[in-house]
Amino acid sequence: MAMLSQLLLGKSSDPVSKKCVARRLWSTLPISGLSEAYSWADNKSAWRQGPTMVPLGKMAMAGPGDNPEVATVIFLIGGPGSGKSTVATKLAADLGLIHLNPDEIVHRLEITGPEGEWLAVESTMDEHGTVPDNILSFLLKIEISKHLNAHRRVFLIDDFPRSYAQFMDFTSICGYGLTISLDVSTATLMRRLMPETRSFSERVAQMEDFLKREDAFASAELALYPHANFRDSLVKVCAELQVEEFYPHLKDLVARKLASPKTTPEIKELGMEMVFSGDDL
Repeated sequence: MAMLSQLLLGKSSDPVSKKCVARRLWSTLPISGLSEAYSWADNKSAWRQGPTMVPLGKMAMAGPGDNPEVATVIFLIGGPGSGKSTVATKLAADLGLIHLNPDEIVHRLEITGPEGEWLAVESTMDEHGTVPDNILSFLLKIEISKHLNAHRRVFLIDDFPRSYAQFMDFTSICGYGLTISLDVSTATLMRRLMPETRSFSERVAQMEDFLKREDAFASAELALYPHANFRDSLVKVCAELQVEEFYPHLKDLVARKLASPKTTPEIKELGMEMVFSGDDL
């Protein structure tokens, strides 16, 4: 399926907004909601388009009607070291899902380009300290659009969503499968990520990185959990266990959900007692 994308960088000729550098990241994508433009400027307010001022942010472009059946999204969230990548890789291989990771997409853009697009994304990272939510969502939508000819268009996105706005954005254009939350205590996460063999300075640096990532996940949880439409298809998994111990049960649960997409998950929490009971879900 054809996809056109380009990056437009330029300064407005309008004297009112001449001091602003307006950048537009444009993509023409195959379904409504994946066809959109992003605009932002140095003054964080608005940029002038003709005689009117257009608020910055996402502007939906004309396109075919939304079709939630064109693709299904499954979200996988959890703290740093909770096992997201391992679980996602196994589920993708066993169930034929398309695994996407936002951070890997950004890293791949840095390595393979196009250079102009990477420089635009990098500038937002320099300004905000991270990739803004709307730009991260945009990059993910480009990846989804590349796979819309796949036999089974079910996308497993790990470490996502990071805000309720992202959740609403994706579930408005795709069918919502479920969200898997890997529940692990801070003590266990620290034990996994910071082995005793590291030097003191390495452990301090790693601790700072861990706390930053854990705070980001905690903030995402606080933003998502109050909303019933998020919780309705949320499954919490006790990931204190080794992945091999709970994975067969989780795989079966996901397979059942995909077989009956209109139903809510029968199991809302996959705890230790269920894993070790020996009973089928």
